[in-house]
Amino acid sequence: MNALYNGSTSNYNGVTASFTERAMHGLQFSVAYTYSHALDSVSNGGILPYSFNDSLGVASNPFNLKALNYANGDNDIRHNINANYVWQIPSHYHGIMNQVLGGWTLSGTVFARSGYPFTMFDTDLAGVFGNSTGFAVGYSPLPTFVGSSIPDCTGHSQTTGCFGASPDLQFQSGFGGAGPVWDGTFGHTRRNTFRGPHYFNSDFSVLKNFKVTERIGFGVGANMYNVFNHPNFGNPFHDIAAGSLAGMAYTTVEPATSPYGAFVGAAASGRIIQLHANLNF
Repeated sequence: MNALYNGSTSNYNGVTASFTERAMHGLQFSVAYTYSHALDSVSNGGILPYSFNDSLGVASNPFNLKALNYANGDNDIRHNINANYVWQIPSHYHGIMNQVLGGWTLSGTVFARSGYPFTMFDTDLAGVFGNSTGFAVGYSPLPTFVGSSIPDCTGHSQTTGCFGASPDLQFQSGFGGAGPVWDGTFGHTRRNTFRGPHYFNSDFSVLKNFKVTERIGFGVGANMYNVFNHPNFGNPFHDIAAGSLAGMAYTTVEPATSPYGAFVGAAASGRIIQLHANLNF
């Protein structure tokens, strides 16, 4: 018997502070910081997962929908910083010196945020349920984290996972006795308890304008996306059954900006330099 239930809970609280400087020796910039917390029982209605890799779209405990499901939302970002700047470098020179030292414009953006939350699973347990347990085949309760403290998964190490070399020892599944026998418990660790790598990206542009005649100008410059070539990793691998790979971050995420537009995925995650020239008249 399948049961459909449309009752759920979501909650968001946040505060944003911003500072803008509009003119200071040719420099203008803006910085915005947001602190927020998003909680829900299921994200995006459970129909369109925020992340196809680690979003939890089912009830962890079918007898109590809020017991383990109501937790950090899949898109919960606790800290978020956005900044941009444009500096038209003043020039007090004339003649050839002005052509060399004048007409420079520097601009850029900075994006920094804390990591997304994620849930740990154990796919080894997905096939032990059947009609004898009363649950559909493929259902498995969330494992309980039994480590001493919540690990820091915000780093970028690709050699050691954030749960150590033996991540299965830090989790206890709802099975006991000899063989895959369910002990009737649904775990004690809520969904999205763990936090993935943070994100940082900065773009930079430089432009040099030349005055050809009174009415014609020529500009040449470069746009540098991810100017520091900083790698940004996605959430760690969430399957305990993967052994030492569990808790390891090895996939990169798409940047907030790209010369190729949106939805290009991680293919444009490295540094990209775009040269351009323009004629103004």
